[in-house]
Amino acid sequence: MITRLRQALGSALSALEPPPELKHPLPVALTAAGLATLMRFALDPVLHDHSPFLFFEIAVVIAALYGGAWAGIGVILLTIPLCDYFFIEPCYTFFIHDTSADSITLALFALLGSLTTLIIHRFQQNRRRLKQSLIDLQRSELKLEMTAATIPEVIFSARETGAVEYLNGYLPKYCGQKLPGLLGSGWLDFVHPDDRGAVVGRFSSYPEPGNEFETVLRLRRADGVYRMFKCHARRMLDPEEKANKWFGVFSDINNEQELTAALESRTQELIRINEALERFAYTASHDLQEPLRTIGGMTELLLSRAGNTLDSQSSEMFALVVKAVSRMKRLICDLMDLAKATDASTRPTSDVDMRAVAE
Repeated sequence: MITRLRQALGSALSALEPPPELKHPLPVALTAAGLATLMRFALDPVLHDHSPFLFFEIAVVIAALYGGAWAGIGVILLTIPLCDYFFIEPCYTFFIHDTSADSITLALFALLGSLTTLIIHRFQQNRRRLKQSLIDLQRSELKLEMTAATIPEVIFSARETGAVEYLNGYLPKYCGQKLPGLLGSGWLDFVHPDDRGAVVGRFSSYPEPGNEFETVLRLRRADGVYRMFKCHARRMLDPEEKANKWFGVFSDINNEQELTAALESRTQELIRINEALERFAYTASHDLQEPLRTIGGMTELLLSRAGNTLDSQSSEMFALVVKAVSRMKRLICDLMDLAKATDASTRPTSDVDMRAVAE
């Protein structure tokens, strides 16, 4: 669309191309007025007093085209005394001897020349604006083409049937195929056979403008390897052709898919390891309690049988053993509680208000 608009502007400017405008209006005005005066003198035997301003009006137009508005006004200011002195009866006299009709004719010439100069000046301004618009449009088109060529994604436009009309440079480079071979339905040859029918069906399943879809498909690379791509397309009305078309992008998500699969596999492995550790901690805690109960029970039985026969130092040593056994039991119980707490299957869940957390 941008290319067609640029071509239309270029054609309009070529059709309306005026002569190049010179930088010095005064020499242009003097030259145009002088040439008009010489031509009028040369044709004076034929014209006499008919059309005294014809050549000067032409001079105004030429001066305005080549020298701008000031050159056109300069010709008007020079023409009025030249015509009055040389070509309006009585000749070789100035305004005080002119009839009222001649004075009105001079005024009309000045008015007509000024309007002509103004029209040409506006025309020149509009032409310069159009030329600048064309330059800006060319720059925008160049930037857009460069951006589309460097984006590592497939940008496309297609008809309702999925026949591609535009592709940027990524897919030809990816497939190792020239661009003309991918236009139309040629790009479907690089879609995995198992995905081809579904992709074509998605293009034809949304008849209304504004519809959009996303799908995942596999595209064959130049080396024969298939990679995963996500297609996101939106149906829009093309203002030039008055037809609905698809505009969208293919994004390479193969690395993301592989990373997601690897992350999922690693997560499952960590879950299995964690479950094994939980089972080991629970079993070890349970098995350690039995010898501790034996040590504690035997120590207490020995103390009860010895009665008061033990000296104070022996009694303190047995008391330390009992305290150590009690402390070890508490550690084992804490370890079992930790194993239960880290078991996600038995952990209670509840809804959390994230807004309250954020505040």
